[in-house]
Amino acid sequence: MPGPTTLLLFGEPRLVFRESDGCEIPAGGRRLIAYAALHRCHLDRRHAAGTLWPACDDVRAAGNLRSALWRLRAAGITVLESDKRQVWLHPGVTVDADQVAAWALRLIGGGPASDRDEAAWHRSRPGLLPGWPDEWVGPYRERLRQRVLHAMEARASALLTAGDLDRALAAARLLTAAEPRRATAHRLLAAVSRAAAAR
Repeated sequence: MPGPTTLLLFGEPRLVFRESDGCEIPAGGRRLIAYAALHRCHLDRRHAAGTLWPACDDVRAAGNLRSALWRLRAAGITVLESDKRQVWLHPGVTVDADQVAAWALRLIGGGPASDRDEAAWHRSRPGLLPGWPDEWVGPYRERLRQRVLHAMEARASALLTAGDLDRALAAARLLTAAEPRRATAHRLLAAVSRAAAAR
């Protein structure tokens, strides 16, 4: 694997290497890499193949998985490791979804707001693997989306408590623009607006 590698899952999957601008992932290997990245464990090959190619029988699905691994290696993409029974993401690969999830958990847990919070928010805005209809993507996508929304609420609340009303107002407006029907976001925006008006 060439140096430090980051896998981007917000938007179309892409690999970024420190030494270069990165590369597109061949179509035949994108789903396998994304599946391994979201699970972050050693995956049983038969189970992974059956999940990724549910319309195929077990033999054909296993063949598809072997072909996907071969195509990735042929393209010089070595972020997956495998043996006869398992496949897994190389532990040295950084995944943008993991970084955003860690950022969100920090804020939800009461961690301090920072200038990098809005960058993490904007990075997550395309959504996790947008447009992918695979059933296994949906739960991950929605769980991460909700975590990010809670994080932005926590950030705006922390800034309000600290008296940083301009940044609190900006965070609350970003949140309500992204989720116009979210009642908690509107209550938070109203609270920040009242505090700003009372200055």
